[in-house]
Amino acid sequence: MDAMEPDAVEQKRQQLIQEIQTLPASVLQEAADLIAQLHRKAKTLSTAKSSDKEVANPYQELKEFGLIGCGEGPSDLSVNYKKYLAESWGKKYG
Repeated sequence: MDAMEPDAVEQKRQQLIQEIQTLPASVLQEAADLIAQLHRKAKTLSTAKSSDKEVANPYQELKEFGLIGCGEGPSDLSVNYKKYLAESWGKKYG
């Protein structure tokens, strides 16, 4: 269905609108939820296609998602993680 002609796409869109208009009120929320799910899927696919074309900056992406600075710990954790693990496991397991 990705390669549909513009006229065929518009016809399908109008057909879906007509079908939605005839749905009973009891299932309208379910239809709305399904449409929202399809929008999220389309956005995900669109994002995946655009990210394939450009090289992403991992730092910028992590920062945008709020993952930079989201944890707490010693400032040298990335260098001395084995020491901290050994201390923690020593306290936990004796």
